[in-house]
Amino acid sequence: MARSCVHCGARMSRLAEACPSCGGRNTPQVPWYAYALGAVLVLVLFLGLGDSAALVASVARLISPQTP
Repeated sequence: MARSCVHCGARMSRLAEACPSCGGRNTPQVPWYAYALGAVLVLVLFLGLGDSAALVASVARLISPQTP
């Protein structure tokens, strides 16, 4: 996937740090799925570090049949 150089507007690789036409420095763009993967990993980390026994107990209370 290509993008435009911020200096001259020429098409260049999304991962290139410098434009092949003008030599201007361009920072590589991070794809959206890298942010999504990072968010999922952080969520899993917080769930893993949390009190999982209390979480399991509260879920069990929610799904168990209620007796009057």
